[in-house]
Amino acid sequence: MSKFKVSLLAAVSAVAMFGAASASAATFQVWNGSSWGDGTTHFVGTTTASYFGNSLPCSSADFTVVVTSGVARITAVSFGGSAACAAIVPRGLPWKVSITATSGTGGTLTIGDTASTTTNVGGVNVFIPAPLNANCPSAAGRAPLPNVAMTNGSSSTVASIQFSGTLGGCAVASTAPTHLRTTGYPAARVIP
Repeated sequence: MSKFKVSLLAAVSAVAMFGAASASAATFQVWNGSSWGDGTTHFVGTTTASYFGNSLPCSSADFTVVVTSGVARITAVSFGGSAACAAIVPRGLPWKVSITATSGTGGTLTIGDTASTTTNVGGVNVFIPAPLNANCPSAAGRAPLPNVAMTNGSSSTVASIQFSGTLGGCAVASTAPTHLRTTGYPAARVIP
């Protein structure tokens, strides 16, 4: 085979590989009322946190998610249902949301992108006031929250996320029956 044909075959193969790689990168989208793309939505529902066995259920939680160029970030988080829930302090926002796997109905996400005991950027950090008085995972540490299950929404149905994990000595979870949903807000989805 001539050098030209070998070079051409290598170039075509490289283009095909890079094209396939970029096409397979999963992205987030928000429904804007007429099409899917960038935008802002809210996942609202119920959560609970515990610290060494002491629980703090919160009857309302609101995670603001902003999608830009297919990348999602949690830019604000608030809790309610009690004075203690309303006083929870999320730190290090915005929290990056990574897609670690996709399926036909949604995907698996990781909230926060780094784990560190010394830096205040990247991962998730939350202060939960009395009665727990807990820094999760620690006063200066950050941690990702992996294995967050997302069910895609459509133009007429809500999206939902469900999580349960640990941040240091703290356990955090969305709670049934609602977990966190886009009810009343634009739907969201992950696409491969």
